[in-house]
Amino acid sequence: MMFKSEYNQTSRSSPKRLLRGRFARFLGDFTAGGTYPRCRHGNISLWETSQDNRRISSRTQAEYQPRASLTAIQLAVNEVFDRFRARNWCAWVAGGTLRDLVLEPSGAECCYTIPRDIDVMIGDASSHDLANCLSDLIARRTRFGGLHLVKKVARVCEIHFDVWPLADTWAFKAQGIKPEISRFPSTPFLNLDAVAIELYPRANQPRAIYERGFYQGISTRVIDINYEPNPSPDVCIARALIMAAKLQFALSRRLAHFICSWTSRQQDALAALGHAQLTHYGQMRCSADELHSWLSSIQQQVSAGSDRIEIRVSHARQLGLWEDYPPLQKAWYTDRAGGDSDTPNLTRVPRRSQADDTPARNLLLPPQL
Repeated sequence: MMFKSEYNQTSRSSPKRLLRGRFARFLGDFTAGGTYPRCRHGNISLWETSQDNRRISSRTQAEYQPRASLTAIQLAVNEVFDRFRARNWCAWVAGGTLRDLVLEPSGAECCYTIPRDIDVMIGDASSHDLANCLSDLIARRTRFGGLHLVKKVARVCEIHFDVWPLADTWAFKAQGIKPEISRFPSTPFLNLDAVAIELYPRANQPRAIYERGFYQGISTRVIDINYEPNPSPDVCIARALIMAAKLQFALSRRLAHFICSWTSRQQDALAALGHAQLTHYGQMRCSADELHSWLSSIQQQVSAGSDRIEIRVSHARQLGLWEDYPPLQKAWYTDRAGGDSDTPNLTRVPRRSQADDTPARNLLLPPQL
């Protein structure tokens, strides 16, 4: 059994409209003019639309998260983005945030997507400019020269961002590619990461979307190599395997060959992929036994000449892969007697940046909304 997303059910003919709509919802941009009327709720500023106090079903189908926490997160995201707008910098959100917005499951068992981190490229600023603009939010620099930001949401959670100048994109610098946003989709390793959306569109214009094989990959349900050169093939493979199992998408034959070739050259491929999970996700999402089973199945299907390489998992395991990052928190609410019923309890879990190789840190994460 597979999850069904709104994309697969109703929006094959208008994928850009779906992405723009989901992205606007992610920002809390519910008004026709794109403005954000604000109000106060306790000590947290919220969008005006939060005052109905509606509740959003969690993935457990048993617990509920007040809309106040969601709108507080939207406010925090926009407060960071507003810094770029105030300086008239061109900015684009890219990669996994957009994929998850398009492919989040629909129905009672799904919930509003909270990304692991938000990747943002800036077109008109240097690293020095970004550091000056974001100095109070910088947690560390990534190994590729970008900034990893942590934005605290008052008494709710932390939101994480990876921000870098467009010109500092690894492929642009390492491969000598001209740094233009239209060229960016040709640089991510996987086709399902090859997408970027304009953060602040021109007046009366829809947000520009740049993609290369992103919609085709979603439509055909195939994960493929988009751009093979990459400084971290172990992380790319770990991500591809988990993504295929989570979405129940097939691997292309080219990607399967890449995985088999890489694993055959490693002394201990399972240990390397386990370490890649820790460096990328901050936790082990798949055991060595599960990885071994997946890799064996991939090798068998490649040897048999299959063009679509499948990773089969149970419905329960697929659900677990949607749920387990960020980890589900069971105790979400503080004592109502303390007058804080709209604020979830916080649990510390190790995380680290997608593009960073520093040790995992204990950071506060929101519960799944």
